[in-house]
Amino acid sequence: MKDSYALGPFAIRNVEVVGPKVGAELRKQAIYVTLYALGGMLVYIAFRFEWVYGAAAVLAVFHDVLITLGFFSLLHFEISLTVIAALLTLVGYSMNDTIVIFDRIRENNRLLRRNRSLTWSTSPSIKLFRERS
Repeated sequence: MKDSYALGPFAIRNVEVVGPKVGAELRKQAIYVTLYALGGMLVYIAFRFEWVYGAAAVLAVFHDVLITLGFFSLLHFEISLTVIAALLTLVGYSMNDTIVIFDRIRENNRLLRRNRSLTWSTSPSIKLFRERS
């Protein structure tokens, strides 16, 4: 059977193993890079919107990732490279959603400030129209 179903001339060229020292160093670098990225997001959103919005966005993204990691910890799932990629995707989508929501809030605040005088000036005429009908 081996002769009729051969896989081909494949060979293992090398095997690499990451030891505990290298793993700890990679973990430390990943934490630093994540903190720098969250700081960059804070600066970007603070520049584009307000500082309070930037802090809220970073806190929300941190919360999303923390809850997800909590579920992985409770269910004893292994955190592999695929899971880290999924967490980074979660951060990206969450930040995009946060920026869209903050942009809508900013638009609505502008419209509310602009239309506040119209609302108060047209309100008596609407009341008169309703009383007449």
